[in-house]
Amino acid sequence: MIQNPHKLFQAAFWGALCSAFALAIMPEPPGVLAAVDDKLQHLLAFLILGALAALAYPGVRLILLLLGLAVFGGLIEGVQASPQIGRTPDIVDWLADLLGASIGLLVAAIVRSRGSLRQD
Repeated sequence: MIQNPHKLFQAAFWGALCSAFALAIMPEPPGVLAAVDDKLQHLLAFLILGALAALAYPGVRLILLLLGLAVFGGLIEGVQASPQIGRTPDIVDWLADLLGASIGLLVAAIVRSRGSLRQD
């Protein structure tokens, strides 16, 4: 049994966060992602980030995690406004980020409330 599953979720969260940022600042998404709708990419990425954040930091209120992910999504859109990046910022992308993060946080909150991730 894993001694502290939250450490594993923390590593996964930060890895996913860095990966999401790297993908967001690429001029074009890599092959397989290019075929997936942009808004769906945002929703799924932030759903995963929201779930991982809630599981990684169980002592942090969910609203604060949502706020942090909202800021991160806004940061991505702000960076994409830079001409050097070659991407176009979009408020609807940010709204998809918020929806995905909210769903991910909700799912993780349900998992947490059932005690599925107790520390031994």
